Amino acid sequence: MVSFAEYLRDVSEVLLFLLLPVDDFHCKPLRFLLRELLVSAVVLPLFGLFSDPDYINQIIVWLVSLLI
Repeated sequence: MVSFAEYLRDVSEVLLFLLLPVDDFHCKPLRFLLRELLVSAVVLPLFGLFSDPDYINQIIVWLVSLLI
């Protein structure tokens, strides 16, 4: 069974393949560093933020206040 972080690493690997120049992508240390930074410092904290019930409630209140 693959963990969520491993799945995100695989997805990040595909994103880096699409976004990086070919020479940079073939540099394994750079690719691994960028992959871990992307997953650990960007994606996982965003999932934590978006799954926080208080944050979701604040966004709903903000959106409703824009409609009124």
